Amino acid sequence: MIIIESNYDIELAKKCSKGDVLAQETLYKKYGSRMRYVCLRYARTTFEADDILHEAFIKIFANISNYQGKSTLESWIKKICINTSIDTFKKNTRLFTQPYLDSHDYADEANNDDQFEDMAETLSNQELLEIINQLPEGYRMVFNLYAMENYTHQQIAQTLGITEGTSKSQLFKARKLLKAWVTEYARKEDAKVIQIQFLPNSQGLLGLSPA
Repeated sequence: MIIIESNYDIELAKKCSKGDVLAQETLYKKYGSRMRYVCLRYARTTFEADDILHEAFIKIFANISNYQGKSTLESWIKKICINTSIDTFKKNTRLFTQPYLDSHDYADEANNDDQFEDMAETLSNQELLEIINQLPEGYRMVFNLYAMENYTHQQIAQTLGITEGTSKSQLFKARKLLKAWVTEYARKEDAKVIQIQFLPNSQGLLGLSPA
């Protein structure tokens, strides 16, 4: 389904393509923070994320005349940020090589998907970002492209110059690590809640006066 963008963003894009500085500032203020979050998911450090974001917006303003409003302006901008992140990854990191996994492992992965997603949904964006960023770079790249951007393994393989088997292997191992980390994180958070609820004070438990 083709999503037609709002007239406001189409006009904003046209002004940006003409070099309107105010329009460019408006566009950056509207989408900059959201796109920085995208870059943070792929970058090794916050400094690298800022560099990626800066380079991405240079490309955005240089090519915004090509935007026709057939998709949302945000999705068009996000695509450039993702591609810039991928380019940075390919320039700065030697691509990983991992052994393929057999079909039994892939079946295990499929069975664990729902459980992992349920656990992940209990976290805030910031908490999830912090956990995802603990992944090794190769795992994180494949996980982001597959789980966050809805790339297929074929698309990931073509984008990163790896095999589909390697992509599947990275995703499986990323999910396995994330599931363990999310489970541990949730356990610690539950323990904190219990500790707070039953913390004694001068008025009894939970600040209630004794009966």
